[in-house]
Amino acid sequence: MSDQPAGTPANGPAYRFDGPLATIESPEFFRTWMDDEVYFERLVRSADPLDAERKRVAVGFQRDLARLAATGSIADRIDDLLATYLAEDYQQHDDHLADGRGPLADFFKGAEAKGVDLWPPMPIVAMADGEIVSLLLQGVSERGVRFIPTMFRVADGVLTEHWSAAAPPPPPQA
Repeated sequence: MSDQPAGTPANGPAYRFDGPLATIESPEFFRTWMDDEVYFERLVRSADPLDAERKRVAVGFQRDLARLAATGSIADRIDDLLATYLAEDYQQHDDHLADGRGPLADFFKGAEAKGVDLWPPMPIVAMADGEIVSLLLQGVSERGVRFIPTMFRVADGVLTEHWSAAAPPPPPQA
């Protein structure tokens, strides 16, 4: 498998890596990254197999959430996604969400029902140190580019804790 960015010579690469950090060159890539296996494998690469596996869980969660958003199936499938990736006693260290899978599922379902754009920002770097996986997420919208640092504790193949500097998404404009 090549480690070269997606894209063709006519339109240039969609992204490039400088060490572990991806720079997104094509705005369209924000909506298609989750289907680029080369990009995914580059993000989770690590000399330590345990770090690579933990990064695979955290980035995989972001990827599968983006796939739900792309297919418009968050409300129908969020419970299954959370059961796959989150521990039963998942701890959420954000002021706007309580612990557990239920409050997170309710957040996604409620936001989708209100018309909030739930397209998740994409990971552009993944770093692991023991059970802690840090992601830097990048998103684009009509309001511009935003970067969100986020961290997960990964144990026994699932996300057990989450810390983020993200604010809840604003309601849709009337």
